Amino acid sequence: MQKVNPMIKNLVYCLTLLPFLSLTVFETKAAEPQGAPKPFGAVPSAHQLAWQETEWNMFVHFGMNTFTDKEWGTGKEKPEWFNPTSVDCRQWAKLAKEVGMKGIVITAKHHDGFCLWPSQYTEHSVKNSPWKNGKGDILRELSNACKEFGLNFGVYLSPWDMHEKTFGSDAYNTFYKNQLTEVLTQYGKVFELWHDGAGSDKQNFDWDSIYALTRKHQPEVIIFGHQGPDARWGGSEHGASTPSHWHTLNVFGGITKGVSPLSPAELQLGCKGGKYWTPAEHDNSIRTRWFYHKRDDHNSHSLTKLTNMYHNLIGSSGVWLWNFSPDKTGKIPQEDYNRALELGNRIKAIYKVNYIKESTVTSNEIRGNLPAFSPANLVDGDKNSYWTTDDGVTKATVVFDLGKAKTFDRMVLKEYIKLGQRIEEFVIEAMLDGNWKQVGKSTTIGYKRIVVFKNHVTTNKVRLRILKSLASPVLSECGLYLNSTVFKEPEISRFADGSVQIKCLPELIYEYAVSKTLPVKSWKPYTKPIAMPVGGTLHVKVTAGPECSYKLPKKEVLLRRVFGMANLNWKILSVDSQETLKEDGRAINAIDGDPKTKWLTQWSEKKPNHPHHIAIDLGKMVKVSGFSYLPRTDARTGHVECYEFYVSVDGKNWGQPVSKGRFDNMKNSPHQRDIKCDYIRKARYIKFVSTAGVDGKSVADAAEIGVFIAD
Repeated sequence: MQKVNPMIKNLVYCLTLLPFLSLTVFETKAAEPQGAPKPFGAVPSAHQLAWQETEWNMFVHFGMNTFTDKEWGTGKEKPEWFNPTSVDCRQWAKLAKEVGMKGIVITAKHHDGFCLWPSQYTEHSVKNSPWKNGKGDILRELSNACKEFGLNFGVYLSPWDMHEKTFGSDAYNTFYKNQLTEVLTQYGKVFELWHDGAGSDKQNFDWDSIYALTRKHQPEVIIFGHQGPDARWGGSEHGASTPSHWHTLNVFGGITKGVSPLSPAELQLGCKGGKYWTPAEHDNSIRTRWFYHKRDDHNSHSLTKLTNMYHNLIGSSGVWLWNFSPDKTGKIPQEDYNRALELGNRIKAIYKVNYIKESTVTSNEIRGNLPAFSPANLVDGDKNSYWTTDDGVTKATVVFDLGKAKTFDRMVLKEYIKLGQRIEEFVIEAMLDGNWKQVGKSTTIGYKRIVVFKNHVTTNKVRLRILKSLASPVLSECGLYLNSTVFKEPEISRFADGSVQIKCLPELIYEYAVSKTLPVKSWKPYTKPIAMPVGGTLHVKVTAGPECSYKLPKKEVLLRRVFGMANLNWKILSVDSQETLKEDGRAINAIDGDPKTKWLTQWSEKKPNHPHHIAIDLGKMVKVSGFSYLPRTDARTGHVECYEFYVSVDGKNWGQPVSKGRFDNMKNSPHQRDIKCDYIRKARYIKFVSTAGVDGKSVADAAEIGVFIAD
């Protein structure tokens, strides 16, 4: 097959967008006041801008994996396994609306190929399941629920399909486009189409025709791909973002043959002055995993962690796609539902009052001294008005006189991105004791930047200084806000002997219980570290004392942590390879209780390939019920993808593995994996074997290897 020049590919795709791009440019120019600066570099289309303004949306992972306890299926599942008892898409939509999210994206088809709609192109769908006697359609029910609650409706359609026999051949492109046509034409307007990058190395996708077909049926849809074309992956599934974020890239469209020119770090950062407007979308879950697993019950992320995610992701100018996992009934678990409402209420409370709104605003630079570009536009509440400077002026100062002293702890800034992204560095200062003192700083702004200060600030004057800008800065909005909730979930840590410490805040009451399930029959007051040498499930309850000045998010806060066996007396029995040139690489690091250190196999021109193993002496006989694997935290190279886990009584005879499989999605989501064995075995020795590494790498790593034991 003759290869097509990438530039020609880009031109062909751009031509398919020409009617929409032309309309966008016309509308932007017509809306600008006389004397406005010209657009700088790449600018968003109308549908990209509308999508950016949604700020956060709900992701729903629901499908065959919900019923098989998997994250990635194999395509060999049977449709009759999918049988939810009471699917309630209205519950999903009601939650999204109450929290403040603007839309829902549903996993219409995951990598296993099972379709949540009755596709005519495969038998692997709900039409052959017992759910509603094969007459059900999740997409129909969700699209109707979204319309009822005034939400946008979106679909995730995995390009990778492990069930479809044509996958890997040119014929699969036709199959995929047929299914794409079904989801884009039968359920009304689709605001976002999600193309996951997993499995892209196994198929040559005809992205040009896929995009053209998408535009034909849904002209305003946002096409999400690893690197675009309309929105890109944010480079992490952990709720983290880089200090800088550019909305632009110098690459265009889907991955070819599984190869992306951008690293996760580059996807987070973007390209300063890039050619294509491709803003970041950050996806992560309310739990650790994407699909529902019973073992994750009572383990949704804390309110503090989720609040930080909100400010990390939306506050760095990204769009947050926040995932929820309906259980086998088809409903979002009540615990997750309540936690989401808590976050929504906290965000609404923080941004209810803008302390800068009534201020007097002045600047040392105003474009042409024209009222249309006055700094007063920054506080008028109109997203389409803005302050800017003369061409060539890339440094400027804006002063906000609040009239009287007010207390706040964060500033929100928005660029007028219809004219491009420009600002590269700025500082925020407050008048304290008669002098200007810096209270915050950042680099890029983009659509939205939230700068959270280290402490509460009380002052009557605030100064914003633009230090660097690629062109004349163009700001549309500024705000000052206060988070009055000072309570933070306590830090829970564990010592080498297995004891667990809770870092307590004054005026609060801490109680605990070691119990597998809730409700807890009796709570004990926390006064000293809790002895948990064999591990277990720790529940912590936090309530306010009689004279507490802290503001708790609710009457009581419940926390849950699961611990494995303490590794105080563990020893390395054997290892096939370890990096001994420096201490940070030796096998002992995998059992030292410190996630910052790591075991790493040798790095050399003659790298030993898989399998790699590390065998451990637990020091005594125990009933092994499972294990945990935490990949190195300082880099991604070396993560284990496929594993085998063995146990032994004497450290010599290992028999067959008691567990083996794949750590699904380890490449993009390198978090700790807790694996439950199919049955419990008495053993003193364990052996962890890496049979394959992420991206086929020959090395293996482990920050920590743990063991779960039965009572």
